[in-house]
Amino acid sequence: MKKITRILAMLLVMLMSLNMCAFASGYSDITSGELGSSYEEAINVLSSIGVFKGDSEGTFRPDDYISRAEAVAIVNRISGLSQAVNSIGYVPYYTDVKENDWFAADVTIATQMNIVAGDGDGTFRPNDYVLYEEMVKMLVAALQYTDKFVAKIGGFPTGYLVLASNLGITGGVSERTGNFATRKTVAKLTYQALSAPMFSLISYSSDGSGIYAEDESKILLEQKLNIRKLEGYVSANHVTSLTSAATNCNDGEIALTVTAVKDGEDVAGMRVGDTVILNTGKTDISDYLGSSVTVYISTDDYDDYTVNSYVFSVKKTNKVSIEDSREIGTPSKRYPTVIGRANGMYLSVYNENTDNTNTEYILDNSAVFVVNGKFYDYASNISANAKIPGLSGGDIGYVYAPNQGSVTL
Repeated sequence: MKKITRILAMLLVMLMSLNMCAFASGYSDITSGELGSSYEEAINVLSSIGVFKGDSEGTFRPDDYISRAEAVAIVNRISGLSQAVNSIGYVPYYTDVKENDWFAADVTIATQMNIVAGDGDGTFRPNDYVLYEEMVKMLVAALQYTDKFVAKIGGFPTGYLVLASNLGITGGVSERTGNFATRKTVAKLTYQALSAPMFSLISYSSDGSGIYAEDESKILLEQKLNIRKLEGYVSANHVTSLTSAATNCNDGEIALTVTAVKDGEDVAGMRVGDTVILNTGKTDISDYLGSSVTVYISTDDYDDYTVNSYVFSVKKTNKVSIEDSREIGTPSKRYPTVIGRANGMYLSVYNENTDNTNTEYILDNSAVFVVNGKFYDYASNISANAKIPGLSGGDIGYVYAPNQGSVTL
């Protein structure tokens, strides 16, 4: 008997303890899962918002080292200085940085912003590889923590490394001082710096001098890049929604139901529990109806929000075998079936690998069914008198899932 293998994606909305899984960034030399989800998430998000760029061949080269000039350019981008770099004049701070160098303006503005200071002998060494601790120092400086402040906890490099650890910048990075930083390491450090609290003016003393402190409401992602980070689930796309077959979304839009505002200040008009309409941008997020996601969104001149990037959250995805209905002829327990019982609801799936038996998954009584990308009204389609051949007990009815395609719960 012919059998067809299908994918049944059990995407259970708003579950606790979801595993994070970043989508691939599109670079030809990065295979999903190869670097680890945290590195891939960093590379994906930073690339989508223009902080990182691959080479002309479409590769990222994650294990290559990065030059000091390239590191400065990256830090300038997350500091919101890209426009200034394009308009600022060259200042000859260093003997080894020339006016026609591609990095001349980046080094100039980074020096003026106290992000870098050179070697003290009039050189910058732009083409040398950046050390791990040097990259950490630049990121901490981008967050506006001053040399004077860091000097109180040890200065360079110890004070910067301690502070970066406390701010969560170096979390999960297995690197040591004195080593050159790889591109994947720089990506993860930079990504984590985007959500670290900035050093900001919070008040004035009696003599009029400013009082600065760590400010958790201000992060680079929002303050410098005008990008917001939200957690939620895709509750509708332009085809259907999780509440009815109708939808309020146009083509190129999704509805996101917010479950958490991740970092910094709340996004105007977006609070936990709200459902908001977002433009999908260049992403394929509309394909993930019912999925929990973390989204990175930006606004335009019309106050419309567009998804720049997203991270997909999924607890469990099962592959199941669905028997070809043309060989069955009549309804059978071998169909993937939703069963309503006195003690709860179940999804029963035929499994050809377990000697012709069915595997059952316990469902929440409020589970929403999306069959082949369309809302399915379970309550209206359940048959109170139907029985599944070969099954007994307190069955009160069932709904057949499609013999081909997928069901999202």
